Amino acid sequence: MAGTQGATEELQEVVDFLHSPAGFLRLVQDEQGVPLSSSAAAAMDAQVQALLRRHYERACAILAENRAALEALALALIERETIDGAEALAIFEANGVDLPARAT
Repeated sequence: MAGTQGATEELQEVVDFLHSPAGFLRLVQDEQGVPLSSSAAAAMDAQVQALLRRHYERACAILAENRAALEALALALIERETIDGAEALAIFEANGVDLPARAT
């Protein structure tokens, strides 16, 4: 779907950071190991909320931009119950979705 690769990569970076030991420690303490103050924690919360809001809005925009393709996919699934990946890709392409190049 158009524009999804960048969003996917950004979200994966956030997830990777949060799952790393260094990332988790940076969430609860500063570089010297001192626990975050309440104002620092509040600032961090605001940044996380802004990040989540931005990505939520981007996801909504991607879904809206590709609504015709998603509806066509839903209709194909209603008619046939199952479709394979090639059929799904053909439906997306037929409805103007610019798919990323596939790795070989």
